[in-house]
Formats: sequence, structure tokens, C-alpha cells
Amino acid sequence: YPLFCDVAEELSGLSEEKHMEIQIEQTDCFVLGQDRLLEQVFYNLLENAVKYSPPRTRVTVTAKREGDSVCIRVADEGEGIPEAYRGAVFDPFFRVDKSRSRSIGGSGLGLAVCKRILERHHAQISVLPNSPQGSIFEMIFPA
Repeated sequence: YPLFCDVAEELSGLSEEKHMEIQIEQTDCFVLGQDRLLEQVFYNLLENAVKYSPPRTRVTVTAKREGDSVCIRVADEGEGIPEAYRGAVFDPFFRVDKSRSRSIGGSGLGLAVCKRILERHHAQISVLPNSPQGSIFEMIFPA
């Protein structure tokens, strides 16, 4: 939770420029891991959510315990990711829309790096649709 707040603060310039709200729901859940690596994952996911969402939308971060794991979700109100690409977005250099890469920037390695870091923490990541619009990046950590 504190790491997400730090990351949201770092991204506040970008989110304010787009008149977006980053909402982090308070929780008593926590995960164990290397702060710097997990901060890199959370930064990448939040930055993507802000970059790929239209202005005046919201990004929501939630964490809750589910059985013997902790589920963290980063939900946005962007274009969403077509079902056919939901597994491939974690492959190095993969882009859903190649034309967007020039305008938005980035190397296409962010989500692949996130997946590797999470695997080192015995966690899984997947992307789900957010109704009515957008994506939810879901991370499941062992509790």
C-alpha cells in the first residue's frame, strides 16, 4: 500500500496533466518482497494505466486477501486489451497497437519485466477486461 502511494505521487504530474484520478483503496493487506523491484512493477502498471487512458478517467488500485493469497488489481478506463492479445502483452516487445508506440514512447519491455519480477516473487499477473471499458491488471501473491 505505501509503495503504491509513493508511485502515485511520482506520477501525479502526468495524472494531473490529464485530469485523472488515481484512487488507492486502503487495505491492511501486504506482500513480502524486494521493495525496489515491486516498486518498479507498480510504477510500470500505474504509468501504463495513466498513459493509455483518456483524460478525465480514473485508475483504481485495490488489494484484498483471497484464501491463502493476496490479489492486487490496477483497473483503468482506457481502450482495453482485446482478448486475443491478453497473454501476449507480457511478451518482450509486444504491442497491441504498433502505431501508438511512437506517440506514447517506451521500449515494449515493461510488462515483460513486470512478469519476470513477479515470478521471482512467486506471483502471477494477468489482464482482465474492466466493464464497461478498460483493463484490470491482476497480480496474485502468496500470502
